[in-house]
Amino acid sequence: MADSFQSPQKTRACQSCARSKAKCVWANRQKNGEKVCERCLKSDYVCVLPQPGPRRRRGKSTRVKMIEQKLDGIMSLLDENRHLLQPSSNTLTPSEPVQSSRTNTVSSSLPISPAMTDMHPTNQPTPQAYTTLEAQQLREQAIEIIPGFKMSFEEADLLLQEYMSTMLPQFPFVPLETGSVVEMSREQPILLKAILFTCRPPSQSIRAEFEQWFRQYIAHQVVVLGAKRLELLQAIIIFLAWNDFRYYVDTRHTSLLQLAAGLVNDTGLSRNPDNQGLMFRSFIDDASILRNEFKRREQHTNNERRAVLGLFYVTSSISSLLNRAPCIGYTVYFEECCDALIRDHEYPTDALLAQLVRVQQMATKVNNSFLEAIDGVTRPSQRSFHALAILIMQKELDQWMDQLSPDLKTNQLIYSHYNAVLVRLYEPVVHVPASEWPGEGLSRAQRIWDYFQHARTLCNTFLSCPPENLSRSTFVLTAHLAMGMIKLIRLHCLEDPDWDTATASKTAKLMELQARLSNHFQAASCARGPKRVVMEERQDLLMSYAERLKMLQRWCLVNLPQHSTDPNPASVVTDPVLYNNLYQLGDFEFWQMLSESGYTYGIDEMASGLGPVG
Repeated sequence: MADSFQSPQKTRACQSCARSKAKCVWANRQKNGEKVCERCLKSDYVCVLPQPGPRRRRGKSTRVKMIEQKLDGIMSLLDENRHLLQPSSNTLTPSEPVQSSRTNTVSSSLPISPAMTDMHPTNQPTPQAYTTLEAQQLREQAIEIIPGFKMSFEEADLLLQEYMSTMLPQFPFVPLETGSVVEMSREQPILLKAILFTCRPPSQSIRAEFEQWFRQYIAHQVVVLGAKRLELLQAIIIFLAWNDFRYYVDTRHTSLLQLAAGLVNDTGLSRNPDNQGLMFRSFIDDASILRNEFKRREQHTNNERRAVLGLFYVTSSISSLLNRAPCIGYTVYFEECCDALIRDHEYPTDALLAQLVRVQQMATKVNNSFLEAIDGVTRPSQRSFHALAILIMQKELDQWMDQLSPDLKTNQLIYSHYNAVLVRLYEPVVHVPASEWPGEGLSRAQRIWDYFQHARTLCNTFLSCPPENLSRSTFVLTAHLAMGMIKLIRLHCLEDPDWDTATASKTAKLMELQARLSNHFQAASCARGPKRVVMEERQDLLMSYAERLKMLQRWCLVNLPQHSTDPNPASVVTDPVLYNNLYQLGDFEFWQMLSESGYTYGIDEMASGLGPVG
């Protein structure tokens, strides 16, 4: 009898347990002479063990067939890319597939392909590299950036090398892991086009077409397709960094910066992935924790850290120079990113990157401290606070400058930022009446003189930049120069008991400085060797800057009070053409826009003495 109760080698669940999806445990017990499980015995159920039926045979394996289908897909993708990169007369770029015949205004002008519309990478295998024959065939063809703007692969390779060697030190936020155009055209096509466009800008008309195409492409990818690729963020900051600074005065940058800020927020690049919010959590995180589905975020790569820091650098520069609301604020995590980049030291420019971010953080603090002064609603009770803030921030800036390494202290970009922050720091002093200045240990006249000296140094720092490097500098240096120049001009018109205009005029030698700057731009325009040549109104942009400085010099001779700085200024006053030229071809707006930024007035008001000047 005991042998009849022994369980088979592979026990099965009874019908009752199977229906209830309960665990069926067989015991050496019986009921009415039949073997029963513990659950049926305890619940007084009828325990029936189903009879074993024939097992279903396993079909033929489909794994080999799936692998064959994936390989066929890879080969078809390679054939498609090879076909698209061939020069043709259609309106598609090399990264664009053939569109459907359906007429759609947006999709007909935007490149759409499965490889570029995925929000997240898939698990499907991708080709690691082109074969030698395929790469050779690609190099024999031309890469088309937009219709009417193409270049050979050989020239594009040289431009990537030029970007890494001469332009990356000016904006060290997007280094390239590969210098191969073939690989970038497959993996990062929009970033490649942004870099090639930046290194070799086409004519003014094609530049306008590229800008329109670029904005449409980014908007389609981010807004319509919901893409969240790092490449999009890198392409945006590259495109914005080397634009003329008047592009920001006209607020043509706002939509792109908002899209970039949205990418950063959606991907969490501005937050530490290890900090899950121990003090504050969203209800979504709380619900995930209760369901035991809370997933820790992946660590950010150094390229992601550089990209988000680059976005902060661009937005904070625009905010501090033109008093615009920043799209992204400084967070503690940015300091951690800087420390991580310095610690890893993947590129020699990472140390410069970290210091540029830190000085822009101090520029943001200056703007935030004097926000009421900028808005024109300061009260006498706030004067002491502003005077104390100037002392504290000046000390912080000096300590930051002292801890820099010798090569960074002498870096022209760092020194320009340092003086630009000091100009913004001392500028509110000019707008405080002498009777309301706190005065205890703080000389208002000395602060105005410091303001004047740093504005003058800002212009002289620009002269220390080699002429051949001017064409590769970002909008920040030109904006610093324009800000320093307009502040010097305003100080030449300042009537204040704590200010000696005659001494300042003799010290600054404004006309001589403008002439030297004009010659510097002219030398940069005529410099030989590879360089960026931005054409505007059929003229090199650097040469147009030189002409504008000459016109500004003539305007100053006409309007500013002369303190024996020119032996015969009347010879210029009698020529109305020189003054009127300032208002032609946007030359007047070039300086008028800078004069109206911040808490200042226009050039005409400055010349006629209307309102406070500084």
